[in-house]
Amino acid sequence: MTNIPYRPRSGAERTREAVLRWAAALPAARYLVTAIPAAPEAGTVTHKRFLAYEDLEPALRWLAQLNAKHFHVVGRPWNTRHVLIDDVPPASLDGLVRWCTPAAVVESSPGSLQAWVTIAEEPVEPVLADAVAKRLATRFGGDRFAARASQAGRVPGFTNRKARHLDAERNM
Repeated sequence: MTNIPYRPRSGAERTREAVLRWAAALPAARYLVTAIPAAPEAGTVTHKRFLAYEDLEPALRWLAQLNAKHFHVVGRPWNTRHVLIDDVPPASLDGLVRWCTPAAVVESSPGSLQAWVTIAEEPVEPVLADAVAKRLATRFGGDRFAARASQAGRVPGFTNRKARHLDAERNM
């Protein structure tokens, strides 16, 4: 047996794995990834990119730099066959899983989950995707106001830059 020293995975490796698993669970031709200023020091410019699956990994360094400079990193598959149910209470997740097995679940902040549900094999009309998202959010305690076909969610592996979450992280 070869003695290979243990090397813990870096944060960048964990982020890479999380992002690629998220995208693989939500297949699409493109993903809209957006970096949104979360603090005055980030400025006012929002950065948006449409990326194919194979373009996500090369974009990770750029997104990590923006995240470190006080930007939220959010994204979504660019089609209406997947909808986001935002702010699903952890206690409701079991019911959601029994009812419709989410394609991906992201912990967007401590105690707050975002569940991505694939609602069809092909894109559907946005108004229908909106209705399904609202129904799921209502049934499982998610945010009804964020339930729409165009809603982006936090991309896994990136830090939630809301002040209350950063303060809680610092106090751990």
